[in-house]
Amino acid sequence: MKITSYYKTKEKLGLLELSSDDYTILKNLIDIFEPLYQTTNLLSGYKYPTIGLCLYAIRNLKEYFEKEEENDSNILITLKRFILDALNLYFDEKDEQFSLLMLYGYFDPFGYSVLTPKERLKVERQIKQKSKEQNRFQTPTTTSSALISSNESVYPSIKQNREKLSRLDTYLKSINKYMPTNNVIQKTISEEISHYGSLVKTDSPMDAVLFWQRYGEQMPILKAMAQKYLSAPGTSVPSESAFSSSAYIGRKERAQLSPENLSYTVFLQDKLRSI
Repeated sequence: MKITSYYKTKEKLGLLELSSDDYTILKNLIDIFEPLYQTTNLLSGYKYPTIGLCLYAIRNLKEYFEKEEENDSNILITLKRFILDALNLYFDEKDEQFSLLMLYGYFDPFGYSVLTPKERLKVERQIKQKSKEQNRFQTPTTTSSALISSNESVYPSIKQNREKLSRLDTYLKSINKYMPTNNVIQKTISEEISHYGSLVKTDSPMDAVLFWQRYGEQMPILKAMAQKYLSAPGTSVPSESAFSSSAYIGRKERAQLSPENLSYTVFLQDKLRSI
């Protein structure tokens, strides 16, 4: 009886042993889920991932699942195709929302690096159009001549100094010499776009904040747009966390905090958590 029971137990344990096929399936599942897990870590948390980083992650995930390596098993290839179909379903590149994702992602060096030349041209046309519309609605500034004339009526000495400078300019021009000027020629939007493309292609992709801190002064028009579009986080995790924190603090210290102090407290708590 004991011998029979021993063999039955051994047989049951043998059924639990993983076969080589089972190990292959487990390895395939790890190969499938590892990129998804790392992407989730990249885009979640309190680091405020930019929309450009989301575009970069989505495009690279699709590229990974599109590739079929020589040593890929049939099971792995099938799993890749299933996940690729799901990505194409939820991130339809023909959708208007994805067009906005490309526009926002253009201003992030990582997002820019995964755009095709055709997509970049399309986005750049949109940027030029937005720049024209912005210039059209800007309030015209008072011309320098109007300011000078009003100042001259109040301060005669300014008028005299300008006449002296004008005479000096005329004299220097007559002898082919000119006074150095500090005038800075502002780039057009097309020139800034060209300069931005050359910078991104020359350097390896860097964090969007660091990039615009380093090169933003060279492209003031694009810098203003980057501040506008990249201010929105790529996921809802930070905003949901902020709402949760504000609700907790507001409930905990409702009697002591004014609305203004509550907003400051939530802001500082979020920043201290990320240190």
